[in-house]
Amino acid sequence: MRNPRINHNSASSTTATIYCNLWDSQTGARAKALIGRTIMIGRSLCMIREANKHRGVPVCQRCWRWGHPSMACRAISIVCPHCNGPHKAEEHRKVASCCKGNANANPPIPPTPQSVTKCPHKAHCINCGGSHAASSCKCKFWDHRFDQQWINAKYAEVRQQRLDS
Repeated sequence: MRNPRINHNSASSTTATIYCNLWDSQTGARAKALIGRTIMIGRSLCMIREANKHRGVPVCQRCWRWGHPSMACRAISIVCPHCNGPHKAEEHRKVASCCKGNANANPPIPPTPQSVTKCPHKAHCINCGGSHAASSCKCKFWDHRFDQQWINAKYAEVRQQRLDS
């Protein structure tokens, strides 16, 4: 569990709703086992319930930008979430220049050995510019995935910076 969100039910209420993400299987077996149970938080007995269906702001699985689903993407080509190259994440190890190597470089860059399953090279987030993949929960955009206004403001800042430079 990472960074639970606490929403006070009202300004004068003594109760609150706590939202947390559970890493689970695709079927949600662990979460289903917890729903309906009670836990103690401090001196309070709390009921575990399923959250309302609010998935937050969509992240496109094609260009890895926030704010639209893949079906509405207008990007010219698919973008790799690790290196921003024009390929799918599954194809990264085979086609990305960082993993293929470059025999013509000075000095030559050897390819990443096939025994290494994940790309060992530094990732680059297309959203915030950080050294993580665009699909990573380490991204500040991930932390604000329920706040459409914040995401729109950040993209406006990036557009303005590009115009200024």
